[in-house]
Amino acid sequence: MTDAATRLAEDIVQNAGTLRRGSVIERTFVHHPRASPYGCRAGYTVTLQESLHHPSSGGSLLIGCHGDSTFAAHGYSYSTSYHLTAVRVPHELSVAKQAGESVEVTLRKQGGAIELVGLN
Repeated sequence: MTDAATRLAEDIVQNAGTLRRGSVIERTFVHHPRASPYGCRAGYTVTLQESLHHPSSGGSLLIGCHGDSTFAAHGYSYSTSYHLTAVRVPHELSVAKQAGESVEVTLRKQGGAIELVGLN
C-alpha cells in the first residue's frame, strides 16, 4: 500500500528517468491523484521543499489533505523524500488543488541533473 505522497514521488522518479534517457531537455507530465488508499478525499495541497541547500534534511514532498486533522496539526498529511533519488528541487514549489484535480509537474535537465522546476 502506498500513500498520496509516495504515488506522486513514484511518478516523478519514473518521468525523470524518461527525461534522462531522451533527447529533450524538458518534460511536463500529469499526475492523477487517488483518494484511496491513503489519499485526499477533499481538496489538497502539494508542496515540494527546496533540496539544494539542505541535502540531508530538506526537500520533502508534502501532501496536505484539506479538512484532515493531521494537516491542521502538522501542515501536511503525507510526506516522502523518495523523489530525491531522481531529481533535485532548486526552490520550494506549492500548489492547491480541488478534490480529484490533477497536478502538472515540469522536469528539466540541468547539466547532469534533473530538476523539478514547475508545479501547476
